[in-house]
Amino acid sequence: MRLGKGTILPGGLSPGSPTSTPENSPTSIPEDSPTSKAGGVLASVDPILKDEVNQLIQEKKLRVDGLPDVLAEYQGSRTKELEITLLPNDSGLKEANILASLVIDKNGNFQQAMVINIEPTILSSETSIYEQALNKIFKQESFVGAYNEDSSRPELSNLYLRIRIEPINSQ
Repeated sequence: MRLGKGTILPGGLSPGSPTSTPENSPTSIPEDSPTSKAGGVLASVDPILKDEVNQLIQEKKLRVDGLPDVLAEYQGSRTKELEITLLPNDSGLKEANILASLVIDKNGNFQQAMVINIEPTILSSETSIYEQALNKIFKQESFVGAYNEDSSRPELSNLYLRIRIEPINSQ
């Protein structure tokens, strides 16, 4: 089952457009990645726009006290790769569709990833493993902190993402 169809980004931008930074582009290879890959996961990242966040709140799928006028923004690559060896156990990650919240501070620094929903639901017992993987994926990424129209910035805000996890090079 496949979920999370891509949505058109505002202003006619598409993933991998020239606005992504060269060092975080989908074609770049991290310098510290091993040359022989025993396996890993590919994470496809799709930020959720404010209208959809509001819809999820109305549907009671998200519980949020209040949203800033402008949500935090993810500046990194829409496709991320993570080596299995970086994960705490050897079982690896199974294919999953995740609704996640990233906690971003007022300066745009990543603080923590939280899994709100994971499908298939059989993976619910492994939520903490997926959260650890998401924390590794996003800890070095670039973000823009949320703000309000009056120029105030909340100390912490949530950035909601749909993330598709797919195993790669598995044997």
